[in-house]
Amino acid sequence: PAQYQPSRSEFLDHCVTHYPFRAWCPHCLEGRGREFGHASQGGTKGHGAGPVVSFDYAFISDNNEVVTQDGFEATSEGAAKVLVVRDSRSKAVFAHVVPTKGIDEKGFSVDALVSDVKWLGYSKVTLKNDNKPAIVKLLQEALRELRVQGLQQTMEEHSPEYDPQANGSAEVGVKLLKGHFKTVRSCIESRLGHRMPVRHPLIAWMIRHAGNLINWCKKGHDGRTAYHRVRSRPFHTRLMNFGESCSFKNRSHEPVSAADGRRWHSGTFLGMDRRTGQYTLYDGTEIKLARTVMRLPDGNKWDKEALSAVNSTPWDLRRPRELEVVFKDK
Repeated sequence: PAQYQPSRSEFLDHCVTHYPFRAWCPHCLEGRGREFGHASQGGTKGHGAGPVVSFDYAFISDNNEVVTQDGFEATSEGAAKVLVVRDSRSKAVFAHVVPTKGIDEKGFSVDALVSDVKWLGYSKVTLKNDNKPAIVKLLQEALRELRVQGLQQTMEEHSPEYDPQANGSAEVGVKLLKGHFKTVRSCIESRLGHRMPVRHPLIAWMIRHAGNLINWCKKGHDGRTAYHRVRSRPFHTRLMNFGESCSFKNRSHEPVSAADGRRWHSGTFLGMDRRTGQYTLYDGTEIKLARTVMRLPDGNKWDKEALSAVNSTPWDLRRPRELEVVFKDK
């Protein structure tokens, strides 16, 4: 609105204390003027509005809190980068430890972001991020891949320059993820009696699992979880503690090892495979997926050696695709 024009006497009287704040006073404006708040625009939370999937990078550290790239580089090997993705409609949160900002050599970041969007099941979607060059390149590659895979409409949106808080949904996702990650990490470290460095491969699985736990268990004002909003049913899969030792069974058609011929094997629980709904386990040599698991007695659940032996991350399992040219009908 247009500002009130004070008289000279009013202005001089106000300058004695500068209280209360007056927008027509240039000194009040310089010292206490604030930016517009980032309130939600009317209609963006309704089901009629198109979904906006926001994403940003976060840092996790062994020591002090890291919030900038300079701080990350200063910690050297004591920090890790995390790509955090959050959907504005379902409130789903996804997280992936990534080797670098932007596009890595295996294309893991692009595939992870595309997989998250496809899991949400939208035919029309807007991807939103800030304007840092690395993350903009990731957005462009993800949009291209989504179009190739047949999404009806994909759009991009950016925050204003020098204003990262404008990407509020991603900021909320980072806050939720960091909080639950610290909770899961504290729980397992208290059971083991040892500190877990963030560069250990186990942390990459823990970050992914923490994001999934938010989707499975955190209820909103409507009494439903993000998983319930996307899948139209509650999450009922039985879970174990992250890092817990267990026994898992080979599937009936899966080849049996010639060495021992056993169907049941020992493994460490690392989360759930979102695509198939199977348990993700580490059997001492490689990552395995199993539909049937059996818990162990309390005295055998926590094996420090088995956890420290985990040497594969989700990024390590990624196999870059061969380049190909595909011709399709328009």
